[in-house]
Amino acid sequence: MTPPKRRLFISLPSICRATIAGALVMLAVVGVDAADAATPPAAVERQAQGAAPAQEQPPAAAPQKPADGAPASGDAKPPAGPGGGDGSPAPAEGTGGAAKPAETKPSEAPAKPVVAVFQCESGIFKVELALKQAPRLCANFINLANRGYFNGQQWIDFSPVVRQTGANPGGDPAYTLPREFSKDLFFDKPGRLCFSNDSDDVSKARAKPTRIFVTVKPQDRWNLQYSAIGTITEGLEFVARMTPGERIVRVVIEGDVSAHQARYAKQIAEWNKALDAAGLVEKR
Repeated sequence: MTPPKRRLFISLPSICRATIAGALVMLAVVGVDAADAATPPAAVERQAQGAAPAQEQPPAAAPQKPADGAPASGDAKPPAGPGGGDGSPAPAEGTGGAAKPAETKPSEAPAKPVVAVFQCESGIFKVELALKQAPRLCANFINLANRGYFNGQQWIDFSPVVRQTGANPGGDPAYTLPREFSKDLFFDKPGRLCFSNDSDDVSKARAKPTRIFVTVKPQDRWNLQYSAIGTITEGLEFVARMTPGERIVRVVIEGDVSAHQARYAKQIAEWNKALDAAGLVEKR
């Protein structure tokens, strides 16, 4: 027998599956073409060679590691050690911030002290003058010393506490000065250089401008009564053992007093007139 001919039969589900499969293949092809079109040519070439895509802008340079504790910024700053090598304090624990360098300012050298050197027949002692605490009285004393007023004067009034000088052979000049006081110059220690008062009435007294004394012992009861203008810094032992009649050869002022004396130039001119009128002329 002749076998029967095979009949061609295609079912509807098969047609649907074929159609969907074809559509998916077409979409895949279109997607690959679109991706190739969206990628820059140079990137495609690098991708083909296995290289990473290039960046639009060059990356910022990484900060270099600070050397010897220096800050990692571009601004040059002095190195800071423990507590701030540039003088700035170290940050407190827990603040989380770095210490800022202290602003550097030119240092001001302290003014050199002004010293009166009493050159006596048997020895020398030195007094640091307190120009800030007793400015007017110091100006008067410096003027007298520069005029040579104390040259040849004797220490004539002695007690267990003081050595006093400044007798005026021609009489006292016709001026007195207001007293000046400072807690830095109280009589809690020996060696104060002072001016005598012109009166025993302490409430009304003024400083006698040519009469001075030095103390060899503390004398607290004189606080706010007598004006001290300086402190013996050398030779207190010599002052303590002086005997009546010890003569002053000269008093030399060491240090720059030009600005201080210029401040009292008008008063100094008046004082000198009174000194000249009393016969206390300048000695050379």
